[in-house]
Amino acid sequence: MKNGFYATLTKGEQTLPQNCDLKGKANLLVGKDVLSSCPLLANNLDWQGWWVGEALEDRTGREQRYLTLYALNNYSGDTIAATKMRHALAKKYGKGNIIPAAWYTGLIGELEQPVFYMDFTVSPYLSFTPVKQGIVSGQEMSMKFSNQTYDDEARNLKRIVTDGHWIDRIDYEQMFFSHDVNRTWAESNRKAYAKEKFSLLLVTEENGGITIYPLLPQELTDNQKYLLADLQETVDRFPRWCFRYLYTSDGRIFPARYVYASYAPDGKWTFIDYSRFDPKAKDGIQDFSPLSFYEKHKLEWTTE
Repeated sequence: MKNGFYATLTKGEQTLPQNCDLKGKANLLVGKDVLSSCPLLANNLDWQGWWVGEALEDRTGREQRYLTLYALNNYSGDTIAATKMRHALAKKYGKGNIIPAAWYTGLIGELEQPVFYMDFTVSPYLSFTPVKQGIVSGQEMSMKFSNQTYDDEARNLKRIVTDGHWIDRIDYEQMFFSHDVNRTWAESNRKAYAKEKFSLLLVTEENGGITIYPLLPQELTDNQKYLLADLQETVDRFPRWCFRYLYTSDGRIFPARYVYASYAPDGKWTFIDYSRFDPKAKDGIQDFSPLSFYEKHKLEWTTE
């Protein structure tokens, strides 16, 4: 996770992961099992598919929901090869111009409402769907979190936060976190420090506690070390599971938040999530109000 942070600061631009297929308008399939298991593709990972659900009749005439291939891309940009391959798939598996994944049986993982997050693509929503010979049957959800998180509190602000994209609530997570840090900091009567700025990684451990890792500055002064040690002691007093786990585009748990933290001499902390990352902005963070960021970071993938 640290390497992902530094890599993004170096390259700036964030791009869609090249090891994922698209599902519907914006969701990602986790892994390459569907395409790579197709005999015609011979375990070739140079293809990216755009999948949708289609209601089709099976061999008995019963209507079933199939996972079907809407479009096919070749990473080399060879559109002629992509067209030929699609025709070959349609000839072997197609129902007219519709290509169900009739060769595939297993679980498909789907990352819902994914967004770029430094060098990762993440979402709190990961679902697993059983597929048998291309037929979709039911859905199994995977949500690894516990108790009341800041995200749940943001959801409860009905008049402020609508049922929109989950990234709309990220700012509120850090507002709640800042409030709790400042209140506990004051109650603990912490010593005053000089003004400081940090980039931090807040990792939610398996027990729900938060561990703070400094990202920037990479070399800390003694005063910065003492300040962050006091911050860690403050956060250790928090309830477990402040932050919901996220998932990555390859199905791993992402248990952290990247935050920009500033400390004022009056003992006030401010935390801003790096979901606002912009390499052209001061300190890499866009400074504007909540509920206005998702459109900037929406994943888009177009197919010719």
